[in-house]
Amino acid sequence: MAEFATKTGLIKDIPVDDMVARATMRCPELDNDIVRNALTLFPLFSVQIVKLGEKGAAVVGPSQEDQTKPEICHIPALNPRLIVNCNGAGDSLVGAILAMLNKQSTLFSNEGNLNITANSIGAMVRRAQRASIASLESHRAISEKLRPELIE
Repeated sequence: MAEFATKTGLIKDIPVDDMVARATMRCPELDNDIVRNALTLFPLFSVQIVKLGEKGAAVVGPSQEDQTKPEICHIPALNPRLIVNCNGAGDSLVGAILAMLNKQSTLFSNEGNLNITANSIGAMVRRAQRASIASLESHRAISEKLRPELIE
């Protein structure tokens, strides 16, 4: 069991080992250490995206049922037709996620709390992967094919 400090107080008795076991059983692509580290960082960084290369990405964020508890989602990788250049793929992914977050009119609640869940971030990561693939398939670090329509 672990005790995490958060800005709203303490979350007591989160069974970290159980959460790690459940997450890695559901998604064998997730490494125990990655999951454990993400859960440990959750009180400090309530939204985390961990790139897993050819295995996709892991998203850690607030649970839909209880925003004080973490939820972990695995986002499978999209496979590029041909990898031409790895430069800029991560930048394209992050840029696309930030562009989508910027368009969220309800990103924060009236009280100033983050109004987003692991599943909603996961959906953004799925769309942002298309921007990353465009850069992987381009001779340029940032693909000339990047357009807003690519992530909508």
